[in-house]
Amino acid sequence: MSSYLGFVIGGYLLGSILFAYVLPKLTRHIDIREMSEDGNPGTYNAFRYGGAVCGTCVLLLELLKGFLPVWLCERTAGLQSLWFAAVMAAPVLGHAYSIYHRGRGGKAIAVSFGVLLGLVPAGIWQPLAMLVLFYLLFSLLLKIKSHVRRSIVTYLCFAAGTCLAVEERPVLIGGLLIAETVIYRHTFGCPGEEKNECTDLIM
Repeated sequence: MSSYLGFVIGGYLLGSILFAYVLPKLTRHIDIREMSEDGNPGTYNAFRYGGAVCGTCVLLLELLKGFLPVWLCERTAGLQSLWFAAVMAAPVLGHAYSIYHRGRGGKAIAVSFGVLLGLVPAGIWQPLAMLVLFYLLFSLLLKIKSHVRRSIVTYLCFAAGTCLAVEERPVLIGGLLIAETVIYRHTFGCPGEEKNECTDLIM
């Protein structure tokens, strides 16, 4: 248990580093939370306001902060314990509720991809494949214009697919925790102009 707890705490602290806030602040001296309409310190806004190089660096770091705790934990402690679900959820919760920003954070999409990417070296590729598939499906084919609605539908389908395709119970629970966090952030944690969209979804 102690080894898993270390990865949970480490994953949360690493996840709490909002690279979409830090890098534009360091390189462009801008706060994308103030510049963007939705106030979200996320990868999309890093690309939009920080430029392609800044956005690419943010994307890679966001993926990495999700990947590392999961991959290292699987390599050293294994994924058989239910604590592994908490290890998966920790970076996502850290990004969504950053300890360095008084509980404020982002919507945790990029970091959730990173977490699922961390499962691939262990031969568990289905969760990542499903999330990529559903994200592309609702972005390119069955287009849902609203980012909030598209993300919610994507992660709802991901949660359902995880229940059907994933056999490892800790990974299943971890996937559901990730989906729940992202959906909650998009439903109740939407500042700026997306507030009306969130209200419509609730009502």
